[in-house]
Amino acid sequence: KYILSYQFCVSCNQNGGPMYETKEGKWIHSFCMAFISELQLSELNDDISPPIVIGVHDAQYRRKCLNCLVCSKSGGICVMCSHPSCMFAAHPFCCRNEWSAAFSLDQTEVLFQIFCPDHSSSKNNSHNLGQAIKSYLQYLFRQRVQQRYNRTHPSSS
Repeated sequence: KYILSYQFCVSCNQNGGPMYETKEGKWIHSFCMAFISELQLSELNDDISPPIVIGVHDAQYRRKCLNCLVCSKSGGICVMCSHPSCMFAAHPFCCRNEWSAAFSLDQTEVLFQIFCPDHSSSKNNSHNLGQAIKSYLQYLFRQRVQQRYNRTHPSSS
């Protein structure tokens, strides 16, 4: 569950759109959250309360030296191009139209790789960020449904 909010996002400092509340009481776009590896959704405590995002403080600390090359603003939480030698950094929301993403998931983790315009062709399975985030949100939804099912139907061991 996310909330349509007019608060400002702790990652990109833009308002509006679907957001999650953070442990610190701030807000982050579901879109921005998906591309920041330090961030996670909390476990569900009940069927009513939406999950909160944890790890924002660590992400801000680790990425404080990165400046967005799209909006030219410092602050927030930027991501870097996944190409090994590229130093291009941007807020996820700022680069949503020009960057591409590769999304994969295995049994234990979700992997997002994002590529700046110069390196977009370096991945054959890359898509635009909108397609990647849609796949990620569908994955999160399935994960939450499975958590609820497991809580209401405990296995008999």
